[in-house]
Amino acid sequence: MFYTMFESPFYDQLPLNIRCEDRNVEAGAQKVSKKYPVQASVTRRCILSFCLVNALIAFTFAGLFTHRISRTNIITAASQQAGQCGKTPAEAKARGCRFELHNFAWVPAACYDDQLADEWDAQEGWLFSTDENGTELIPREVALRGELCAAWVPWSQHLAHCALIWRKFHRAVAFGWPMDSWTSSYSHTNHCAWNLVRQDLDGSAFNSLLHLKFPDCDYRWRSPMSPAEFEASLQDAAAPSSLVLLLLVSTMDDYDEALSLWDDPIDLPPVLVNEKEQAKRLFLEYESTTLPDRAEVKEKTNSQRQSIM
Repeated sequence: MFYTMFESPFYDQLPLNIRCEDRNVEAGAQKVSKKYPVQASVTRRCILSFCLVNALIAFTFAGLFTHRISRTNIITAASQQAGQCGKTPAEAKARGCRFELHNFAWVPAACYDDQLADEWDAQEGWLFSTDENGTELIPREVALRGELCAAWVPWSQHLAHCALIWRKFHRAVAFGWPMDSWTSSYSHTNHCAWNLVRQDLDGSAFNSLLHLKFPDCDYRWRSPMSPAEFEASLQDAAAPSSLVLLLLVSTMDDYDEALSLWDDPIDLPPVLVNEKEQAKRLFLEYESTTLPDRAEVKEKTNSQRQSIM
């Protein structure tokens, strides 16, 4: 039921008609009784009504303004209270983080979706390999420890990961949960969208490289982006893929020298600069004796860029 501001159930209505039945006339002049002083009463009533209406209007606008500020402060505060799992599995465990097998990601407990993670972990068919030929399989229990820097997985598993992470995104929005920066990344969403419509790849081929990651956990997904911020975010998910693949296919002993193989150097976001040592350790795990041609390195990197998770 709707009420006008003069029909509010919280306030008694002011009398609209003043009764003047007790007026007395003396010496040709009209006297108003003390019980119903007409002009004074009308004046006071008008003033009271005017003040009441203005007070209600002011209160309403103040409430809306305060609500808007409060909501902004809540989102801003939540954005600043981002959870992070560190840069190593040991740090992640010490901070109470959980490991997502489908994404090879250590995430704070607040960003860990138990239902989806349990669904994924219950499947026995997921495969992990130390090489892209799938000849050296990694035991499931080893992968579950969350201590591997990287692993090759089948294309069909890559697509299943994309489908699950989209479900995770939608559930976080629906329930108002915080979200890890990998799930909220539009660049990763775009990457998965392109992969899901491809029909030219063998689902059983170990052509997807899954690398260890430590995304942030916060409510930044609630805050609108400017066009410039949105464009900048498109590089967040692609950069680590290019970086890791470059380190894998090159054979340099030095991290910085490996990056110089590119004609156009990779522009790393600040978060990846902090992961330099981790990437270097990953690179050094792959032994080689010859230096591939620069063009070969770049061609292989570009051809496999879409297959990185």
